[in-house]
Amino acid sequence: MTSICWKSAVTWSLLGLMFLLFILMVGPLPALAASPDAVLYEVTEDMYLKDAAGNFVSSVVQGDNDVDAPEFVVMTGTFKGVADLSLSMSGQAPLGYITSGVATIDGQPGASFKFTGTFRLPFSVDVSGGRHQARRELDAYYMDDHGHLKKIKDQERSLGVPTVKLEIEF
Repeated sequence: MTSICWKSAVTWSLLGLMFLLFILMVGPLPALAASPDAVLYEVTEDMYLKDAAGNFVSSVVQGDNDVDAPEFVVMTGTFKGVADLSLSMSGQAPLGYITSGVATIDGQPGASFKFTGTFRLPFSVDVSGGRHQARRELDAYYMDDHGHLKKIKDQERSLGVPTVKLEIEF
């Protein structure tokens, strides 16, 4: 089994993609029917990588034991794409991109789609304008496509902590 670094932006991006696969498994939502775009916020979930390329993923949910960690597999699938996190890794901008994305859901003939995406990483700003890691007790922001700050809303937090936002375009 491969160990997972929970501080890695790549790990968090994979979690967001797994949530997207889950949405496609349960069927189209009315909100998605009106628009070809989706916005996903990262949530806590477990995943297992079958190979070094990360092509096989198992997504799990809570079973019948409320005090145990999620362990019931709800779907498996593959996804591939080109992730560019160079702006965030170099400290230039809290943004990342996915291009040439293709995802499929195992056991669902024809259940595949192409996608692109934009990662928006949350951050806080100090009095001198410097960016820092977003924290529960501080105001947090996303950067828009024009470099402007967009304050994170309460529903964009998980347990009070600002979450990574993945905007998907089909």
